Amino acid sequence: MSHPSHLPPIHDIPLNDRKNTMIPTCRKAIVPLLRASTLMVSMLSGYYHRAFAGTCTGAAGTYLCSDPANSTMDTEQTIDIASPLTVTTAAGFGIDTSTNGGDALDFRAVGGLTITDTNLSTITGSYSGILANNSSSEVLSITINGTVTGGVHGIFARNYGSDLNISTADVTGGTHGIVAFNSGSDVDISTADVTGGLHGIVALNTGSGSLSITSSGTVEGAALYGIKANNAGTDLNISAKNVYGGVAGVYADNSGSGALSISTSGTVMGGIMGIYAINYGTDLSISAANVTGGYDGLAAINITGDSLTVTTSGTVTGIGGAGIYAINLGGPTTITVGSSSLVQGDGAGIYSYSGYGQAITITVDGMVRNLSGSPSDDAILAAGGPITVTLNSGSITTGVVALGNYNDTINLAGTLNGSVEMEAGDDTFFLADGGTLTGTADGGAGTDTLAFDNVGTVDGSRYLNFENLEIFGGNSTLVGTWDLSGGTATIHRGSLSVNGSLFTSLLIVGKNGLLGGNGNIFSDVKAYGIVSPGNSIGTLTVNGSVDFMPGSIFNVELAANERSDLLKVGGAVSIDHGKITASLERALYPDGTRWNILAADDGIHGRFSSISSNFTSYTIALEPVYTGGSLSLVVDRTPYSSFGASPNQAAVGSALDQILPSAQGSMTDLLLAMDFAMDPAKLSATLNGLNPEIYTSFAPSGLSIAGTFNRMATLRQQEFYWTPVTVDDDQKQLWSVWGRAIGSRLDQDEENWISGYTVDTGGTVFGMDRTFGAMVRAGLMLGYSSSDLSWDKLKESGSITGKHIKLYSSARFEDFSLDGGLGYTNLDNSVARFIDTPVFSSRAVGDFDSNVVDATLSGTYNYSFGNLLLVPTASINYLYLDQDGFTEQGVDDFGFHIQSKVTDTLSGLLGLRLSGLFDGGAGWHFHPTAGLDLVHWFKNDAMELNANFVDYQVNNFRVTGADPVDNAMLVSLGMSADYNKSLTLFLNYESSFADGTTTQMLSGGIVWCF
Repeated sequence: MSHPSHLPPIHDIPLNDRKNTMIPTCRKAIVPLLRASTLMVSMLSGYYHRAFAGTCTGAAGTYLCSDPANSTMDTEQTIDIASPLTVTTAAGFGIDTSTNGGDALDFRAVGGLTITDTNLSTITGSYSGILANNSSSEVLSITINGTVTGGVHGIFARNYGSDLNISTADVTGGTHGIVAFNSGSDVDISTADVTGGLHGIVALNTGSGSLSITSSGTVEGAALYGIKANNAGTDLNISAKNVYGGVAGVYADNSGSGALSISTSGTVMGGIMGIYAINYGTDLSISAANVTGGYDGLAAINITGDSLTVTTSGTVTGIGGAGIYAINLGGPTTITVGSSSLVQGDGAGIYSYSGYGQAITITVDGMVRNLSGSPSDDAILAAGGPITVTLNSGSITTGVVALGNYNDTINLAGTLNGSVEMEAGDDTFFLADGGTLTGTADGGAGTDTLAFDNVGTVDGSRYLNFENLEIFGGNSTLVGTWDLSGGTATIHRGSLSVNGSLFTSLLIVGKNGLLGGNGNIFSDVKAYGIVSPGNSIGTLTVNGSVDFMPGSIFNVELAANERSDLLKVGGAVSIDHGKITASLERALYPDGTRWNILAADDGIHGRFSSISSNFTSYTIALEPVYTGGSLSLVVDRTPYSSFGASPNQAAVGSALDQILPSAQGSMTDLLLAMDFAMDPAKLSATLNGLNPEIYTSFAPSGLSIAGTFNRMATLRQQEFYWTPVTVDDDQKQLWSVWGRAIGSRLDQDEENWISGYTVDTGGTVFGMDRTFGAMVRAGLMLGYSSSDLSWDKLKESGSITGKHIKLYSSARFEDFSLDGGLGYTNLDNSVARFIDTPVFSSRAVGDFDSNVVDATLSGTYNYSFGNLLLVPTASINYLYLDQDGFTEQGVDDFGFHIQSKVTDTLSGLLGLRLSGLFDGGAGWHFHPTAGLDLVHWFKNDAMELNANFVDYQVNNFRVTGADPVDNAMLVSLGMSADYNKSLTLFLNYESSFADGTTTQMLSGGIVWCF
C-alpha cells in the first residue's frame, strides 16, 4: 500500500516573545499614551476613586485580582516585574477585554511566576486570555479552575526557568486553545475542555525534562491539531479522552532522550491522522480506544528508539490508508487488538514494518479488516521482522494476511475470512483448535512449516508451498493431495488421519502421536507412537517402509465379519519391540477366526513383543500369526467346558461351545457375557446354573420307589409262614385282605461334584390273596405313593406320584418255599428347576412320566428250633424303567429338551431271617422278626441323560447321575400280632446301607383272614 511521506505543513508558533515580534512598532508607542490618557480622564471625571471591574493590584511580587468582569470598562491587566511574581484571584473576580482589546491578563516575571485561580473566574481576552512569561529560573505555574477565552490564544505560556505547569478547566482560543513553550525542565499540562481554531493544545519542550499532557475532557483544533506536542527533553506523555483535529487529533513528536507514550480513552479524530506519533527517543507506546483518520487511523513511527507498542480497545479506522500504521526502525514492535476492538482501513487494517532482525508481534483478540470487507483485500500487511501474527480464539479477521521475507509465524485460533500469503523465509502457519481459514495459505519460498492442532478435516488444495507438517494435538484429517516433497511430517501429539495422498520424505509418529486414515502415504514412516490404519475399519497404504520403534503401538480394529484394519506397506516392515493393541467388536467368534492386519511386500522383520486388547476375556485370546510378509490375528478360544467344576457342568459348556457359531437371540447375549464379562468363577457359576443334572435323580428315585412297593409284597409273602394254608378239611380261611401304610426316605450323598438328593415317600398298599390247594397262595397288590425330591445345594424341588400294581404268589414244599412276583409302577414326575447365573435368573418347569416293571423270584428254607424259626433266603430282582422325554417350559432359549431314557437293574440277595412265635394268651400270638440281607447288583448302570437346548437340537450333550451302588446291606426288624389267626397287626422297619446311599422304611398294617 502507498503511504504519505510527510504530513501537511504545520503552522508553528514563533518561539520568541510574541509581543516583541507580532505587535507593530507604532502600537508599542501608542499603548502607554492611551493608558495615561485614560488615567487622567478618570481623575478629572471623578471615577478614579471608584472600584474598577477586573483589576489586579498588589506590590512586592504579590498581586490579587478582584472585582467582576465588565466588558465595557475592563482593560488588559499587565504586571511586568524583574522578580518572582505570585498572582491570585478573589472570589467573584472576572475580566473581559474583548471590547477594549489586548490580553485579559499579561504577567511577566523573573525567577518564577505563579498564577492561581480557585474561584471559578471567567477570564476573557481580546487577544489572549492569559499571557504568562517567566524569564529566568524557577517554575511557571498556571492553575485556573474557571473559564479562559482568548481571541487568538486561550493561554499563552513561555518559560525559561525550570518547570512549566498548567492546570485548567475550560480554555478556548480563536487560534490556539493553549500554547506552552518551555526551555526549562519538565512541562505538565492538565486540562478539561480545550478548543482552538488551529490547535487545541500546542506544547513545545526544548528543556531538559519531560513533557506531559493530560486531558479529561474534549480537545479540539479545528484546522490543524487537537493536540500538537514537540519534545526535545526526555519523555513525552499524552493522556486524553476526546481529541479532534482538522489534520490530526493527536500529533506527537519526541526528539528527546526518553519514551513517547500516548493513551486515549474516548474518541480521537483527524482529517488525515487520528493519532500521529513519531519518536526519536526510546520506547513508543500508544493505547487507544476509538480513533478515526482521513488517511491512517493511527500512525506510529519509531525512528531510533527501542520498542513500539500499540494497543487498541475500540474502533480504529483509516479511511484512506491503514487502521494502524506502525513503523519501527529501532526495536521490536507489538500490536494488540483488544477483544472489543475493531481495526479497519482502506489499504489494510494493520500495516507494520520493522528492520530485519527486529521482531513484530501482532495479536488480535477482536476484529481486523479491510474497509471493503472483501476477503481478497489486505487485512494485515507486515514486513521486516521476524513477524508473529496471532489471531486468537474469538477474533475475526477479514482479508489477506500478507507477511514479508523473514522467518515469520501465523497462529490462527480465530476466524480468518481470507487467505495467508507468506513470502521468502522459513515460515510457519499454525492452525489451532477452533481456528477457521476460509481461503488459502501459501508458505511462499523457503522451507515452510504447516502446523495443525485439532483442526478436523483439511483439504490439501488450500495449503500451498509448505515443506513440513507438524501435528500438535487433537484430531486432524488430510483429504486431497498434500505435496510436502523434500520435507518431513511429524505427529508430536494428537492424531493425524491421512484420507488423501501425502507426499513427503519421512513421516514421524512421535511417542504421543497417532497415525491413521484410509489414504496413501508416499514416504517412509518411522513410528514411536501409535499407527492405527483406517478411520473405523479401513486400509492405510504406505508406499515406502515402516519402522516400529521401541515403545510404538500398532493399533487395529477387528469386526465380527472378519473385516479389519490393514496396514499395507510397499516396502519392508521393521519391528523393534513394539506391541499390538486390538479393538475387538463385541460379538461371538468361533475358534480360529482370522483377521489380516499387516501386509508388507518386502517382508516383516522382527516381531511385536506383546498384544493387548480392549477387552478382558477368559475364553478368547488373540494370537499373532506371521506368514511371510503377512501378519494375522487369530482367535484362540478356551472352551466353555474347561470352566466346568464337574463333568456335567463341562458337558453343558461343551454344548455351548457347539452352539456358539449359530447362536442367536438370548443365547447370543449369554455367550457374549460369558466371553466379555465373566471371570472364571462366574463362568463356572453360569455352567452350574444351566446344568440339568437334577433330572438324573428321577430314574434312580423311581426305581427306589418301585422297589419299596416290591418290598411290600415280599413282607406279605414272609407272613405266609405263620399263616396255615388250611385249618381243617373244610378249607376255612382261604382269603386274606391286608393293607399297609408306608413311609420311606432315600438319602444320596454328593459325590464327584454331583449334588446329593433326598427322596421322602409316603404311600399306602392294599392287597388280597387266597390259598390254592395245600401248597400255593397268590394275590394282587395295589398301591399309591407320593414322593418329594430335594437337592442338597440347590433351590430346585421335585415330586413323583406313583401308582402300583403287583401279582405275587408263594409255594411251600415242606420246609422249602418259593416266592415270586410281577409288578408295574407308573410314575408322574414334575420338577421346578431354578436357573441362577450371574447374567439372569429364571425358573424352568418339567413334567414327564416313567414306567417301571419289576420281577422277583426268591427261595427260602426253614429251620425250626422250637418257637424259633431261622430262614436263609436267596432272591433275584429285576427292574426295568422307561422314562419319557420332555421339554422344559418357561425359560425360552435356555430350556432343555431331555430325551427319553430306558434303564434296568438286576440284583441278587442273600439273607438270614430269625423269627419267633410267642403265645400271648386269650387268642393272641406275637411274632418278632429280625433279618440281615446282603444285596449285590449285577447290573446297575449310572443314570445318563441326553439333553439339548430347545432351539439347538443337534447340539446334544450328556449328563450323568451319581455312581450307582454295587453292594448294600439290609437290616430289618418286625413285629406282628395275630388274634385267633384271623386278624393280624404288624409293624416293620428296614434300613439299607450302601456306599453314599442310605434308605430307611417304616411300614405298618393289618391282615384279615376269612
